[in-house]
Amino acid sequence: MDFSFLSSINYIAVVVSSLIFFFVGWLWYSVLFGTMWAKELKRHNVVIKEPSSDVIMKKMILTFSANLLASFAMAELAIPTGSCCAQTGLILGSIAALGIAVPALGSVFIWESRSLKLFLIDVGYPAIGIIIAAIIVSVWQ
Repeated sequence: MDFSFLSSINYIAVVVSSLIFFFVGWLWYSVLFGTMWAKELKRHNVVIKEPSSDVIMKKMILTFSANLLASFAMAELAIPTGSCCAQTGLILGSIAALGIAVPALGSVFIWESRSLKLFLIDVGYPAIGIIIAAIIVSVWQ
């Protein structure tokens, strides 16, 4: 198997976009929508217990790893699509977010009978993060 495609990626851009993606998540679920998100979860009888510091650290590592994977995927898609500026990064990220992430999460929400408000909060974070990652890795090749 040929792995030469891995040498074309700017790994610094992937890490930076992952860090920004992670920061967006913190901002999203605390300052911007934290209270509304907690109320919607409670309305659906979802209780999130106060985690220990070890559990929080594991969740943060797993979340960052997921962000890293998404940023890597955007960097990999930017190459064959020729995405090399903010405008094409925005288009690439929007297609990935609206064409893959939103429908994938949407089908879960449909079967769980969750509210539209909770869906928009929960899908907004990865959609925005994917778009930002696509812009960064497109510009910074």
